[in-house]
Amino acid sequence: MIIPLPHHTKGGAMAEQTRPDRLLTVREVAGRLSVTTRTVHRYLADGKLPRVQLSERAVRIREADLERFIEDRLKGGQSDDHLGAR
Repeated sequence: MIIPLPHHTKGGAMAEQTRPDRLLTVREVAGRLSVTTRTVHRYLADGKLPRVQLSERAVRIREADLERFIEDRLKGGQSDDHLGAR
């Protein structure tokens, strides 16, 4: 499998890619969900969000899996622990 590398815009900033095969970092996912990285790690540990284990410490999330995670919550109206239910 070939993993696409991010590309830069003219100003040197990273261009936003919205590709289902793109791998996101925990920090990127946390930013998109407006939650902490700790919450994303909890979603991963609980199996709520699928992970791609690149190495012992490196974890990524497929963009398609994140989109599915978001859609499921919008359709089902599920609440999560980060909203104070824990």
